[in-house]
Amino acid sequence: MISRYEGKYCWDKGDPGGPTNYGVTCFDLAEHRHQAMTSMSTWAPIVRAMQLSEAEDIYATKYATAVHFNDLSAGSDVVTLDYAVNSGIGRPVLVLRKLLNVPGNSAMDLALIKAIDKTDPKWIVDQVCAERLRFMHAIGGGSSWARFGHGWQARVDDLRAYGEHLVAGGTHENAPPAPDLSNVPMPKAKHAPDTASGKTAGGAVVAGAAAHAAGVPWWGVAAVCGGVLVAGAAYELWQEHQASAANNLVHA
Repeated sequence: MISRYEGKYCWDKGDPGGPTNYGVTCFDLAEHRHQAMTSMSTWAPIVRAMQLSEAEDIYATKYATAVHFNDLSAGSDVVTLDYAVNSGIGRPVLVLRKLLNVPGNSAMDLALIKAIDKTDPKWIVDQVCAERLRFMHAIGGGSSWARFGHGWQARVDDLRAYGEHLVAGGTHENAPPAPDLSNVPMPKAKHAPDTASGKTAGGAVVAGAAAHAAGVPWWGVAAVCGGVLVAGAAYELWQEHQASAANNLVHA
């Protein structure tokens, strides 16, 4: 996932996602190290110096653990994990609950795991990827898709093919090659980063680590590398309206 989809270090100063490396934001890295995310300027060189092994550990301990990656059927596991990394841990869980008619909140639980395992994994791969594309099309009222849709579409298409390959009994080692998308503009496909506790003087978002880990939403659009610009409080309020409409796809 990292080598195919997530780029190396970058930071667009107008991006509320802040400095990132291997797709890991300064917020994720600070949380992983049990340190305070003080400012993006302070954390930029720290993020730049982060090694790939630490990024892999963050994906494993935060994202894979939260969605119970190792407990899911082949194919279902990869589409759930990639959706969580790209759009927040709670999003794919809510989508799966809606698809499988399993009540509950945005945390993976045993009832949902059992429902996933009883369902044709190819159907899950196809349905999750289709819903994910609908969600991406709705971000920012469609304006984000106009800018980043090429990368998002390529990521989901490749993931769908890879998931179906695993469902058919294939392995990572004999999977068909895919184009390297790590340099294609592909910001985090979110209406809402996981949390925020305040803003810097320049308008950048500062996240609270505890709420971030819990997946508590706030409204705005997060991007990994120069994705979506946030231009003040009025824009954020407009984004809240747009996000509410798209999130009805899951909560309705």
